[in-house]
Amino acid sequence: MSLLIAALLATASDGPQYPVADVLDAARSVCDVVLANDDPAALVIAAGWISYTPKAGSGMEQSLREEKEIYGSSSRVFAKMVAGRAIFAFVNSVQTKDGHLRLCMAEDNLAEIQSAPEQIIHWAGRSPFDNGIHLPGDLQKGFDDLSFMRSWKPGLNQSANDTVIRYLPRKYGGSKGGLSYTSERLVEVSSQ
Repeated sequence: MSLLIAALLATASDGPQYPVADVLDAARSVCDVVLANDDPAALVIAAGWISYTPKAGSGMEQSLREEKEIYGSSSRVFAKMVAGRAIFAFVNSVQTKDGHLRLCMAEDNLAEIQSAPEQIIHWAGRSPFDNGIHLPGDLQKGFDDLSFMRSWKPGLNQSANDTVIRYLPRKYGGSKGGLSYTSERLVEVSSQ
């Protein structure tokens, strides 16, 4: 009986393969522009992204409002279709006591990926700095299938201090689920 259930689950999960490399390539590309420029909006648009205004009352609009309360500014949002997927890029910069922090996050909050950890680490081309939560063997694999977050230091962008890639299936994370790529760069006061 368990073989029948395993076969049904395998068949149910077979479907179009999620374009991990295409989406993460687009994320890394937009973040390269953001991290390298003081005012990247025109360059992001020139790279094929469009300025996007979230719908009033949406979860995205609420998150931007909360971000503004915390940091004093909220991200500009851009959108782009990548391999049939709607990808959103959130661009912000915050002045800190140490310098100017440039932030970039690109996400597909509807992503559903089979074997996400293996695909993401393969795409990155190197092992992450932080392997997240450390559990024994099969338990780690089971946890990674439910949620994945890894950090690379230095980041995966040329000028990034660090990059974090997170994947959380929507069935567990709801509107907070999906695939996100976040990179940041601190431009120190002395190097501005």
